[in-house]
Amino acid sequence: MSPCYRRALERRYRRTIDKETFLAAVDRQLVSPQAKELVYEYLVWLSITKKESAHLGRMVENQALKGWISTARALDSSLTFAMMGPPGGGWIYITMVHSGYVVPYDHRQEIEWGTAESEIAQFGSIPKERIVGFAKYCYAWDSPIFLRKTFREREPKAFEYMHKALSGMTPASPGYTPPG
Repeated sequence: MSPCYRRALERRYRRTIDKETFLAAVDRQLVSPQAKELVYEYLVWLSITKKESAHLGRMVENQALKGWISTARALDSSLTFAMMGPPGGGWIYITMVHSGYVVPYDHRQEIEWGTAESEIAQFGSIPKERIVGFAKYCYAWDSPIFLRKTFREREPKAFEYMHKALSGMTPASPGYTPPG
């Protein structure tokens, strides 16, 4: 029994369940050889996918069941992904990624494990404190802009740049001033 599963059972039932207790319960519930084989196959599959989840190169090829979060470095990539989701657009999040890897970028997609987007991949989730802003996009900005006050205080240049970008200002817009 995996430590993660054991902790989940402890949280849910507020008691410790050791390996022998778990196996005894499985033996009582799974009486046919076919049922036991199915559980065994599932556990082998789970073990393989858990080990595979940390492989960055294969995450780029197929993101299903991987442990990486992919974040865009370019706003236009984010807008494209927002429009690929459900009708009505999607949400754009501004994140502070501190422990990510820059995924190789090649517009020709000829390098191994490359991507056609400019992105940073982070293993595991992004802590909520590092989500510093968000807004909804559906062919145009479609909601208020939500930005953390601490983002403005800690990263004023990045804050101003993202505020202008989420407001629809581009380098071609009147009144636009580049960051820095």
